[in-house]
This record gives sequence, structure tokens and C-alpha cells, in this order.
Amino acid sequence: MIRTNRYWLPGIALFVLAVSLTGCASSQASRFTGSSWPGITATDDAIYLAAGAQVFAIDPEINSELWVYPSEADRTRTFYAAPAVDDDIVVVTDYTDMLHVLNRANGSLRWTFETDNARFIGSAVIGDEMIYAGAVNGVVYALDREEGSTAWTFATERDIWSTPLLDDGTLYVTSLDRHLYALDAATGDLQWQFPANGTELDPEMGAIVGTPSTNDGVLYFGSFNNHVYALDIETRDILWSYETENWVWSSPTFDEETGRLVGADLDGNVFALDASTGEEQWVFDARGPVVGAPILFDREDGQRVAVVSVGTAEGDNVHVLNIEDGTKAVSSVSVEAEFTSKFLFFNTNTSNRSVVIYAPPVLYGDLLLIGDHQSTYQIHALDRETMLERWTFSSVDS
Repeated sequence: MIRTNRYWLPGIALFVLAVSLTGCASSQASRFTGSSWPGITATDDAIYLAAGAQVFAIDPEINSELWVYPSEADRTRTFYAAPAVDDDIVVVTDYTDMLHVLNRANGSLRWTFETDNARFIGSAVIGDEMIYAGAVNGVVYALDREEGSTAWTFATERDIWSTPLLDDGTLYVTSLDRHLYALDAATGDLQWQFPANGTELDPEMGAIVGTPSTNDGVLYFGSFNNHVYALDIETRDILWSYETENWVWSSPTFDEETGRLVGADLDGNVFALDASTGEEQWVFDARGPVVGAPILFDREDGQRVAVVSVGTAEGDNVHVLNIEDGTKAVSSVSVEAEFTSKFLFFNTNTSNRSVVIYAPPVLYGDLLLIGDHQSTYQIHALDRETMLERWTFSSVDS
């Protein structure tokens, strides 16, 4: 029995929930207009933002554009998945049917790859020789990173919404067909899938939309069957499973320092588990759906913390929690923006209110970057110690 969510997500999330509930064919995804949260990636010297019709490289020191792609917005394209960044290239996928490879230095286009009318939802992954991405037609594409030619493809039975995980020569891919696949990254050959054909699980596996995390021969991932799993990569045995209150969208984050796994569900329950046993350590009620993966870091006072952003416009939407016990390391905050009400062609009222946050927080030096899909600000940069807002970035004003 599928639990009815008490929180609803916009854009792509609404469609994922509908697909999972009704079992609609994955090809229907291409009919829907892309509308979702901005994708943010931070490197040592720049912040990369995919938002709406363009992709931006931002200098965080002066909060200004380094470059923008394309120079003139193409309204037939929408970019939301976080850019993949390597030494010399930036790879962005769009919600129409195309993958774009750009020069990191100036944002100029190197090449594009076009699917058969199948959009990309998740980000691409850059390997030494290939670029990997999965699309809503259920196909994983491996592309030569220099020329863009297709090295191999692998077809699942339903949509792929997640970013693949590339680890030690194996590409791990999750799908709405309720399977996790392990592929040879060089050839695309199927090494194994979980659950294996003919295997019955209790409860039955649900759709999987998050990217697995891995440590020491174990994969950790969540499912729409209200469970988080620890899977032995070599034997494919379930080491443990943890039951949640609602679907698990976000990818659980493994913390090497504490040996804990931090995750969340769509009821807003943030939890820390002993990664070796699955034993619950603590639960925090974020009071809104958590879609993005938690991020972990050490504060200046030595506290190890997890940061989660929450899809709620009522109350606090960013929480900084002690890994040890789940208490607040600092007071939670509500990221706000200015909204203007209109009647016909007239502005009637202007007010500040909380934004709904589905984008995962991103750490950049002493800043926490929070993505905003509701207001004109695509990025809110918060001081990671005080949680005060330092600056905002708006592509509208660019």
C-alpha cells in the first residue's frame, strides 16, 4: 500500500509521484514541461549554476558572471540539473533532449549530444575517457568525452531520473523500474542488478530516484517503498534495511568520520543511522519534504554537522544538525525572498516570505549555497557559521 504524501513537490517531482502511483509509460515524461529547482556545483574558483534557459559560471568573490551559456537565452531549452565539472570541461544536461559539453574557461560550446526526444533529469558524470548520463527513456548513454560519439548504451525498463555513480570502473544506475544496475563503465555490460530477476523482496522494491552512495564495498540507497538499504557490492546481500515514514527521494550521505549514514524522507524525517548495522541514532523533524542530499562538514567550534534544506514555505527551511545527537548546532533559518502580488497589469503588494527549497545545499568555502526556484534569486549564499545571508545571485538581473 502506497502512503499518500502530505507534501507535494512541483514540476518534475509531481510527475515522478504520478508515474510511481499510476505506472504510466516512461515515454509520457517527454510531454511535460521542465520546471524544477536550480542545479549548483562549486569548485575551488567558481560556482556553476544551471537555471532556466541558461548556465552560468559565477565568480563568488565579486558575485558576478564569468560567462553564460548560451549567450542569448534559448527558451526551447531548460537547464536545472547540477553541472558536472572537470579540469577543462563543464557538462550540462537539459530538459528537452540534449547534453552540452562546454569549455570550462569561457563557456564556449565544444559539442552536443541529442537523444531521441528523451529529456535528461539527472546530471552527467565525467570519467577519464567517457561522459555518462541517463535519460527518461530509460537509456544510459556513454559518450566519448572528446568527440561526443556514442561508445555504448544500456536500456532499463523505465525512466532514469538520477545521476549515475562512477566508482572503480563500475557505473551504478538507479531507475524507476525498481532496480539498481551495476554496469562495466568501459563496455556497458551488465555486471549485476538488484533485485535480481526472480528475487522477491518484502516489501517489494519501489522506484529509485536517488544516486547511491558507497563506502568500503557497500552501497547505500533509498526507495519509494519507504526503506533505505545497505547492499553488499560483492555478494548483493542486503546487510540491513531501515524503514522510513515516507518515500526516500534524497540520496543518503555516508560520513567517514563518524561512520554514520544521514538521510531523510518526504515527511521531513532526517535520520542518522549506524552505517554498519542500520541502527537508528536519532531522528529530527524538519517539518517539510527533504529532497536534496544532506551535506556534512566540521564547524569552527569542532562540531560535525549535517545541513538539510526543506521544501516548506512555512517556518524554517535550512537546518544545521549535530551529527552526534541530531540537535541544532545553530538556530535554523528561513531563507526568504521578496514577492510581488499582481492584479491584471498592476503590482498590488510586495512582501518577504520563505521560499520552498528542494535543491540540495552546496558547500563553498565558508558559504552554504541554497538554490531558489521561486523568486528571482537562484542562489542565496549563507555564512556557514552564522547562517546569515552574505549575498544573492539573480540570473534575471544578469
